[in-house]
Amino acid sequence: MGSPGRTAGRRTRSTGGGNHLGGAAGFPTFAHGQYTVEGEIERAGAFGRGLGHLHGPARWGARAIVAAIAATFAIGLVAGIVQLIGQL
Repeated sequence: MGSPGRTAGRRTRSTGGGNHLGGAAGFPTFAHGQYTVEGEIERAGAFGRGLGHLHGPARWGARAIVAAIAATFAIGLVAGIVQLIGQL
């Protein structure tokens, strides 16, 4: 069945490249310098947006990195608060 001249076969979706991201992997361009507060925020946002494109183990690895950074920040914040309360 189907159109004459068309061969039957498995149709797969092209990934657009050989990497797991589904396209050409490269570094995005940023508007702010790397060592500025704006640059840090911009790069953190780019990391978060990139996290949405990952699948499987790569996504879980990236989430583990984010969790480790957040835990380090939270521990430092709590330690600072405890130290301030201790000085009162």
